Amino acid sequence: MLKNRQIAENILIIGYSTEVSEIIKEINNKPAFGYKIKALITVNENEKPNLEGIEIYNNYDNLIEFCKNNKIKTIITAVDERNFPQITADLFSCLPLQINFFNLSAFYEKITGKIPVNTISRNWFLENLASSKSRLYHNFKRLIDLSISIIILIAFSPFLPLVILAVKFGSAGPIFFKQKRVGKNNLQFIVVKFRSMFIDAENNGAVWASKNDPRVTKFGKFMRKTRVDEVPQLINVIKGEMSLIGPRPERPEFVEELSVQIPFYKERLLVKPGLTGWAQVAGPAYGGSKEESLEKLQYDLFYIKNQSLGLDLSIVLKTIKTILTRKGQ
Repeated sequence: MLKNRQIAENILIIGYSTEVSEIIKEINNKPAFGYKIKALITVNENEKPNLEGIEIYNNYDNLIEFCKNNKIKTIITAVDERNFPQITADLFSCLPLQINFFNLSAFYEKITGKIPVNTISRNWFLENLASSKSRLYHNFKRLIDLSISIIILIAFSPFLPLVILAVKFGSAGPIFFKQKRVGKNNLQFIVVKFRSMFIDAENNGAVWASKNDPRVTKFGKFMRKTRVDEVPQLINVIKGEMSLIGPRPERPEFVEELSVQIPFYKERLLVKPGLTGWAQVAGPAYGGSKEESLEKLQYDLFYIKNQSLGLDLSIVLKTIKTILTRKGQ
C-alpha cells in the first residue's frame, strides 16, 4: 500500500539545490517512503531544473489555493525564508490546511539518514549537539562496550593461534599492525589490528584504502570481509580509546587534509570512534576521495546527533549482516 503512487503523500518543494536533487532521487528510488514529489517552485530565474514527472513553476500567485488544488500534504523549503519574507507569509497562510512543513536540512536528514553539511552552520551544532546525551545512555553504552569486548575476546581466543599462523605464513612481517589514529576530542592513540597488508604497503607515504586493494594479502582479504582483522581493536575499546559503535577512527594525516577541504570535518571527533558505525553500514565502502569522505561525514553527524540504543542496535544488526554475507571491505 505504501508503494502505491496513487495514495502517496504529495510534496511541494520551494527552491532547488543539489540536496533537493538527492531528496527527489531517494523518494523516486524508495516508494515505500509513501511520498510523491508533486511540484517544485523555483525562486531564482536562473534555476531551470529538468525533472521528469514533476511540475516546475517559476512563480505562484496563491500558495494556499495551489496547495488545495494539488492536495499538497508536505511542503519543503529549500531557501532561507529570511531572504524571502513573502514566502514565510504565504507558508503561514497554509497552516489551516494541516500541512507538514520541513526545512531542507530536517527533511534531508529524515529521508537520507545524513546531515547536509553544505546547508548547515555553526548554529546547527549549538542547537543540536551542545546539550550532552543522557548520562545513563553513555554509562550503559560503556558497560556494553566492556562486556561485549571481553566476551568476544574470550570466545575468539581458541582461534587466535590459527589466525596468527595464517597471518605469519601468508606474508612476511609482524602479526599485528599498529598505527596512529585520532580519537575523541582530537586525542591520538595507537590502534591495533591483525596485519592484512604486505609490510611495504606504504613505502611512499599514507594511501587511501580502495576496492580490490592490491596491498592486501590473500588471508587479509578474508579477514577484512569477516572483520576478523579488527578483533584486536577490542583492546582499544576496553582501554576506553574507542567504542564498539562510532565514527571510523581516521589517521592524523587524513584528518588534517580533510579538515581543510570539508567544512566541520573535525566535529566528528566529538564522540569516541568505533569499530563499526552508521557511516560504515549506510555510507560508501571507502572514504578514498573528498566526495566519499564528505558523504561519510554526513552519516557521522547524523549518528552524533541521533545516537541512542535503538540506532546502536540497528548498526549492530547491519554489521552482523555484513559479516555473515562477507561483504566487508
